[in-house]
Amino acid sequence: MMDNSENYCRICGSTIKTILDLGNTPLANSLISSRVVHEEKYELHLQYCKECKNFQLSKCLDNTTLYKEYLYQTPDSIMLDKHYDNILSFFTQNNYLKPESHCLEIGCNKGQLLNKINKIVEKNPVGIDPAENILVNNISENINFEIDFFNPESAEILVKKHGKFDFIIARHCFAHNERPQDILNGLKISLSEGGYFIIENAYTLNTILNGEFDQIYHEHMYLYTISSLKNLLSQFDYEIINSNIAPVHGGSIIAVCAQKNKYPISHDHKIQEKIENIMLTSNRIHSFIKQVNDTIVNLKDIIKTIKEEKKSIYCYGATAKGNTLLNSCNITSKEIDYCIDNTEIKIGKFLPGSKIEIISESNGLDNPPDFFLLTAWNYSSEIIDKVRATGNQKSKFIIPYPNPHIIN
Repeated sequence: MMDNSENYCRICGSTIKTILDLGNTPLANSLISSRVVHEEKYELHLQYCKECKNFQLSKCLDNTTLYKEYLYQTPDSIMLDKHYDNILSFFTQNNYLKPESHCLEIGCNKGQLLNKINKIVEKNPVGIDPAENILVNNISENINFEIDFFNPESAEILVKKHGKFDFIIARHCFAHNERPQDILNGLKISLSEGGYFIIENAYTLNTILNGEFDQIYHEHMYLYTISSLKNLLSQFDYEIINSNIAPVHGGSIIAVCAQKNKYPISHDHKIQEKIENIMLTSNRIHSFIKQVNDTIVNLKDIIKTIKEEKKSIYCYGATAKGNTLLNSCNITSKEIDYCIDNTEIKIGKFLPGSKIEIISESNGLDNPPDFFLLTAWNYSSEIIDKVRATGNQKSKFIIPYPNPHIIN
């Protein structure tokens, strides 16, 4: 899976090398209408920059290709709901978010976080997202939704319409742009002096330590570290002043950013940065690559053994990360009977590459398999509780990370 081809880091410009080759795969969020539909496949290689510790995809696809039919909807989840409460408590306790704050969420999707922010602030918050098929269903008298990508042009429009913002948050979308510099240029236009910019993203240190290679897919053009974010932000006179590591999505970093030298850098963040410097080593990255190979081999062996025993397997969650996992392991509809999901617009479609049919969660729970492969492993405890709550004590669960294993 190694490739010695060289390229350049899109953060610092240094020479960069490919460390992981996951082949050519279809887009992870592009569900298909039938098993006979032709699918385009695209290179999925991960590169690493030793200079700024940036991880990036070797090739980035344009926004039209990636988002022309965007089906991801932020799930309604007990775990996510608790996460929203936790991060909002962190923001309010540190006075980053106050009743008088004027707030913008970049990549707001269905607006669950904005609904909670709306209960804290006095002025209507704003959400911007290019997914028109999702935002047209977002109806609220107290939240303003704008359908667009966030960049300097849309930032100008937002400021003319709503004024500048002193609290801007981008959750799990900052890595979805080949040029994060465009977002930061938009920030220069729309963030007030002394305002705070929050980046929440899957934290690469957790991804490496846990072998979570399914965080790599075409939308995730970057896997950010504190070091790479620090380098990128400094080019625009911003810096991280505080950070928090949350368990959501396999481990996410919440980075609080502001103008350079405007606020003191927290002790907690300094410690986290030191931890990253100690732990994110070349040896650790080599161990990650070996763990990826081992996970692929071991998961395929588990699935093969179960199918030889004539047992049924469903995937739980029609997720982007799950599609990276399935396609990297070459697991298809020959091994997996169905995929269950509770997102209405996904039901009746098929997973890209593997061609596994997606059925409703209620259907899957009413007619359960012998095994669930948790492709939405980041919600594993919630899923297991849900299955057991139906009275089903029979089905077992295959958890892919940190090493594939079965939970009874």
